[in-house]
Amino acid sequence: MKADFSRHGFDLFISPYPKLPLFGIHCPSVHTVHDVLDLTYPPYKKRLRKFFDKQRLWKALSAATLTWYDSTWSLEETKALNGGYAGSNPRVRPLGIDDRFSECIQQSDTTVLQKYGLREGYILIVGNGSPHKNLGELLNISDRISRKLVFIGASDRCRQYWERQCPAKRAIWIERVGNTEMACLMRSAFCLAQPSLMEGYGYPPLEAMACGTPAIVSHIPVLVETTGGNALTADPGDGASWIAAFQYLENENVYQTQVEKGVRWVANRSGRKAWLQHVNDIEELLVL
Repeated sequence: MKADFSRHGFDLFISPYPKLPLFGIHCPSVHTVHDVLDLTYPPYKKRLRKFFDKQRLWKALSAATLTWYDSTWSLEETKALNGGYAGSNPRVRPLGIDDRFSECIQQSDTTVLQKYGLREGYILIVGNGSPHKNLGELLNISDRISRKLVFIGASDRCRQYWERQCPAKRAIWIERVGNTEMACLMRSAFCLAQPSLMEGYGYPPLEAMACGTPAIVSHIPVLVETTGGNALTADPGDGASWIAAFQYLENENVYQTQVEKGVRWVANRSGRKAWLQHVNDIEELLVL
């Protein structure tokens, strides 16, 4: 990317990625570190691009006026990767949840379920299906739980990978859904499960909570952080732990308590108000 364009009338450059233009920037700049999994998670460390991506991250950290981190975990992981350095002005700014994720039942909910051949009460898992998503942990217990597993977002390639790892396991795979359909599918789920080994933030549990659907997440620091301890947790390496969590949630009182805790937690993390810290940072930089 050329840098000269920023010489002419621009007051701030914002990158949603952990990098800036290769040849520099001529105005204040912000970049965003969602996670550094591609540089730290063992299965991804052999990528040919790793050295180049690490150099670009370091360059952006050094050059940016401000670095946004989605979570404290991402900030600390970046420090560990870079000898304690996370940029000259690092700030943790949790991401906001779109207003369409809400408890309000829509007329289209039933139509969406019919479109995908689903009935209410399934266990929903949302994500791209990469190895760190740890989908095998749930597939391996699919014949020991009464509810169907519905995976949304995994590419055909990732689906085939998990089916090779866990042959003959029952699950429903949906590669893509429309933007307005995801909230419908979350409202209709019994719960959302996120068995990840690592994450940078964890949007799906928060979106599910906003829809009045409880979440069960891996007991890893980042997911405990972003859900505020308001989701049930399970051991990402122990299928029995997930079975126990699903069974615990079958209790009506427990279920309702988890719904209420989730809705309260995301109340200030939805819509425009959730982005106020980002807006304040931008306003601060514009008066420099």
